[in-house]
Amino acid sequence: MKKNISKLNTKSATLIWGDVDPFYMHLVLGALALSMVLYFYFVASTVFNVAGRANVENELRVVKSNLSELEIEYLATGNSISLDLARSMGYEEANKAVFVSKNTSAKGLTLGNGSAR
Repeated sequence: MKKNISKLNTKSATLIWGDVDPFYMHLVLGALALSMVLYFYFVASTVFNVAGRANVENELRVVKSNLSELEIEYLATGNSISLDLARSMGYEEANKAVFVSKNTSAKGLTLGNGSAR
């Protein structure tokens, strides 16, 4: 019975490959194996990237929520500031406003003691 099976295997291999050189047969099988390995690698990589993207989107949603809360707090704090609160914190109104124009040359600039640089 074993002889019949081995004859069958030999015949089927001969029908499939015919008179192909073993080098080319190994080359084709190696290319097929490499293709399968690369296929599974790329599929796994895609799955991990999709899962990672979902995690990043969840983190982004949390950060946006926190940012919205901080913006609301900022606006509420900004609306609660008054002139009396500023004075109580030590701020004073500016008596003399000083502006600098674009055309001012460096020669007109002075140090705090009034001497030109």
